[in-house]
Amino acid sequence: MARYGPPDPNHPDNEPTAYINYGDGGPGVPPEEPVPWYRKPAALVAFGAIGALLVALIVWGLASLISGNDSTTEPTSLTPLTTTARTTATTTVSPQTVTETITAPPVAPTTTEPTTTTTTTTTTPPPTTSISTETSTETVTETVTATPAP
Repeated sequence: MARYGPPDPNHPDNEPTAYINYGDGGPGVPPEEPVPWYRKPAALVAFGAIGALLVALIVWGLASLISGNDSTTEPTSLTPLTTTARTTATTTVSPQTVTETITAPPVAPTTTEPTTTTTTTTTTPPPTTSISTETSTETVTETVTATPAP
């Protein structure tokens, strides 16, 4: 259909036979999501090492179980009983007697007063003596189980 007059400046692609102009193409490509921690190289190496260690432990356990573990070990000797005795002795000190004599000086020469003498005697009781004996017994028992040979 032919259009008469000048083209519309607001809609330049308004011709029925023109290709559609989509402009800038819309919102664009969405951004990439971050890589989770378990898909990073360090985590993958750690998972591989743990897996290899687990497989090695399983193989070692099965091999030792199947082989019967025929290693010979010497039985451990038993430790004898030990007895410890301690004696504590204390010494005695003889009682002490302390005597003090105090004489008052004479008072003025014009006054005659009797002289006073004070005697104090202190007796300390003797300390007590004690003897204590301590005995301790220690028993160590070790059981070794030997597997019979096949």
